[in-house]
Parts: sequence; structure tokens; C-alpha cells
Amino acid sequence: MKQHTLTADFCRKYLNAAAALLLAAGLVLSAGCDGKKAVTPKDNASSSASSNTSDGSNPPEQAESAASEVNSAADRLAGTLTGETTVKKQRSDANEIRPAGNCASLLNPLKGYADDKAEKMRNGILATGNTEQYYKITGKKYYVSADGDNANSGLSPTEAIRSVDMVASLSLEEGDAVLFERGSVFRLTQTISPISGVIYGSYGSGDKPAIYASPKNYAADNIWQPSLKKNVWKAEFSYKQAGSMVFDHGKEVGFLKIAGVDQLTSNTDFYHNADEGIIYLYCDKGNPSKVYKDIEICSEMRIFALANDVSNVTIDNLCLKYSGDCAVAGLEKNSDITVTNCEIGYIGGIEFGTVRYGNAITLWNGCGKFNVSNNWIYQSFDTAVSPQGSAGYEYTSITFTDNLLEYNNVDFEWYDHSASAKWRNIRCDGNIMRFTSLGWGTRPNDASYRGIEGCLRGATANFDFSGFSFKNNIMDCPGREVINWSMSSEQLAAFDMSGNTLYLNKTYRKIFNSNPAIMRNLNNAENTAKYFNKDVNSQTLEEIWRLWDKDSSSKAYCFD
Repeated sequence: MKQHTLTADFCRKYLNAAAALLLAAGLVLSAGCDGKKAVTPKDNASSSASSNTSDGSNPPEQAESAASEVNSAADRLAGTLTGETTVKKQRSDANEIRPAGNCASLLNPLKGYADDKAEKMRNGILATGNTEQYYKITGKKYYVSADGDNANSGLSPTEAIRSVDMVASLSLEEGDAVLFERGSVFRLTQTISPISGVIYGSYGSGDKPAIYASPKNYAADNIWQPSLKKNVWKAEFSYKQAGSMVFDHGKEVGFLKIAGVDQLTSNTDFYHNADEGIIYLYCDKGNPSKVYKDIEICSEMRIFALANDVSNVTIDNLCLKYSGDCAVAGLEKNSDITVTNCEIGYIGGIEFGTVRYGNAITLWNGCGKFNVSNNWIYQSFDTAVSPQGSAGYEYTSITFTDNLLEYNNVDFEWYDHSASAKWRNIRCDGNIMRFTSLGWGTRPNDASYRGIEGCLRGATANFDFSGFSFKNNIMDCPGREVINWSMSSEQLAAFDMSGNTLYLNKTYRKIFNSNPAIMRNLNNAENTAKYFNKDVNSQTLEEIWRLWDKDSSSKAYCFD
């Protein structure tokens, strides 16, 4: 089920110590809901489905009595979310690879200092018009609707095809467009492979068309069966990996356990046995189908995957969610790639060796004319947007502007493992970055660092790098580093920064670490020693900020 009314799609609850800090600081937790009334979407659950399904027909939630009133208010979402903050103790399991269990959720979202501006931007992104209002379509238009029929031609709204899988069979050419109907929910059984010169966008009225990498709503009837272990339920899941589980659109996020069923001891713990094709979930409240209205399992499928050298692709006005890998991913030397007016959430978390990964939007091994603008991106396990690579390619004309970024572990990341890489003309302007490194993908890791945190995270010290603009951004309550950038003194001097605003809340920053760094990895021993793991105050924050903004137009504020 897609509900754009759930605009605060935020993850698990704070641990007791963190909640105590928040209460002691007298912070009021309030939701940033868009205030829109809930609608029943058209859910195309699979390519072979013969009829529409309505997530609104699922059994009512049978939550704990203490939280039932809160959950009822959350379901209505007719404005401000109400209810007391709930907390859960952090669990420790040496055998698991897991995200944090102590970050904000739908029931206790954080309150920042740019809430009104963020809400205005969010509502504007969700209310954008259809793709033809922004882009000229010169070729054929193919229409996809949950009410369509795969026997149709797809060449008009009345002849719309039904499933995303059928898009792969279309004879697409440069100038064509694939338009998905608003109000529809499409569930992937295979990744979409964009064709050069093609636009992928929206038509119709209602919420943005949603494309999920979660195969179905796992809160439907008769999916979960009791296992041999008490309070552990099992369901079929034949995919290679499950990056995460998201309950009721973000009220809770599951803990991935990798050591087996015996490690499942707390609600929303889950274990995936890929050999058996079975996923196990701990739920002591009863059958998960009765407890939750919506359960999404983030499969390993990328939603959009660009092949080598694919260029001139536009992805516009779509809602992309629940991929354990990436929402939009390029493979090598992609150019003229545009992502605009999209909602992207709950991305990443699948295992890769001994780590986990997943970016909302990423291009690998070079890019040119890469534009990401006016999107709402939240709850990415790693990074919201990341051009990166390992082969020394060129990265030129990257535009990252006017986006709302919330609860991502990193907001904007760039690097290449080869010193021969070249970076030119990067604009990171007009974005609102909120609660960075406080989302579901941030791990406490015994209060140490994962190394991939920050509003900005880069590694360019040995590269040919020039032309970076960082202007008029708002960084609202990052949980760890603000800037995590390995760079040379020459690059620092050429860094064009002005008009930015930083709000630091020391209480939030102590959730994971007693004294997290403001900046990190600069190739300057004096600065690193001075500002790494120091208890920042208004004076030291001003000193740090002046390292970056020479004309003093950027402002920084520190709150206890």
C-alpha cells in the first residue's frame, strides 16, 4: 500500500537513555505530516494479478493496548500526530549485522529548527504536476496503470498496460516516454532497465505512482504461519536477500539477524534463510497479519538500473520505495541522467560481504550532466545521492539542488578509488538536510564510527578536483559529522561556500557518541585534532564554520 499521507516515514524508536536525554532537554516531538487525507491506492501486486487489491481491506491492527490510541491517530494522519514517545532498549548481538535500534520512528519523529521550511518543501514536492508539464515528449507515450491490461497496446490511457514487467517488452526508442498512472502501486518482479533517450514519469491524478521492490504487502491474510520457535512466525520469501522490513509505513523497522532463528528474541527481529526461501519474524503480539496493516520486505532488486553507457534518461514524479539495494543505480559512464520531483524512501540494507549497503541514487564509474533536483529522499541506509567509482573516470556537471533529505546516513557523497579520477563543476545548492545519521541505517557500533556519515562525505585529496559550489543549504540537526571530507588545503581554499545555515542540537548528537565530530578527515592535522570528537559550543562552531565560509555569510547555531 502506498500512503503519501505518511510523510514522516521514519524508523525505529529511541533507546531509553536517548529518550531520557530528549525529555530532559524538554524537546517536543511532533510529526511533519503533509495533512492530506488517506486514499486507497490501486495496488498492482504482481504482473500476473487478475484483479486490483486494496490494502485498506487488511485486518485491523491489534497493537499493544498502551499504544493503540497512538496508532489510531497515526492511521488517520489528519494533521499533527499525537501520542507519548515510546522507547525500546538497544539490543546487542555480536553475530548480527544490524542498523540502529535507537532512531526516530513515525511515532516519535524528531523536531528540528527548520520544520516549517521542510514541510513547505515536502508538500511542494508531493504536489508537483505530471511529467508532461516539465518535459517535452517527442516520441510515443506508453501508459501503465494498475487498472490496465497487459493485452493492451499501452499507447493511450484507455489502452494502458497493467504491469511494470511489461515495460521491458516495449520497443522503446529515443524520445519515447513510459508514464505510470497516479494512485497506482506497482510491485516489481524484475528491475527496470532504462533505455537511452526515454522519459519515465507520471500521468493522471492523485498520489505519485509508486513502484516498490517489496513483492507484496506481507500483512495480508494467511501469509504468516507459526514456526517451531515460540513467537516466531514464518513466510515464504524466495528472493536472494531481504535488506530490511518496514512495518506500517515506518512505525517500526526490523532488525536483520544473520546467525539464525534462535537469535530472534525481540519484536521485529527477522532472519532470512535464502536456501529455504523462508523469512522468520519475531512477534509476541500474535500473527503479524493481525498486528500490522502493512509489512514491506525490501528485496535485493534495484528499481531502476542503468546499463553501461546509457544516457539521456529522465525519471520524474515517481514514488520509489522498499529496495534493499538502490532506487536508481548507474553501472558505468552514464551521462545526462535526471531525477526530479520524486519521493524515494527506505532504501538499502542488503549484505555485501561483511557489510551492508544501499544508496537511494548512485552512479558508478563516471558521469556527466547528472541532475538530481526537487526530490524528497529519506531513510537511505547509506547515502541519498552518490556519484562514485573505482576506475579513475571523469565526473562532470553534477547538479544536486533543492532536495529535501531526511534521516539518511549521508546526504551527498562522492569519491573514486583511483587517484586519476577528475571532478568538475559540482553544485550542491538549496537543499534541506535534516537529521542526517539519525535514520534506520545508522549503527551505533559501540559508539564508534562507520566512516560513512555526514551531510557531505567525500574523498578527493589526491584527485584533480575543482568547481564545487555549496550554497544556501540548511543542515538541520545532523547526528554526527556535518562535513566528512578528505581534501587538500588547495581544494579547501577553492571550496565555494556561502549562505548556508547549520543547526546543531547537542542532545541529538549524543545519541550515538558523547562528542561526535563536526568535521572529519580533513588533510590538516591541526584542524582534525582541534575539532574531532570535541564537545562543540557556539565559539568552536563559529571557528569551524569560518574554515569553510570565508565571507561569513553562512550561519551556524548550537543548542543544548
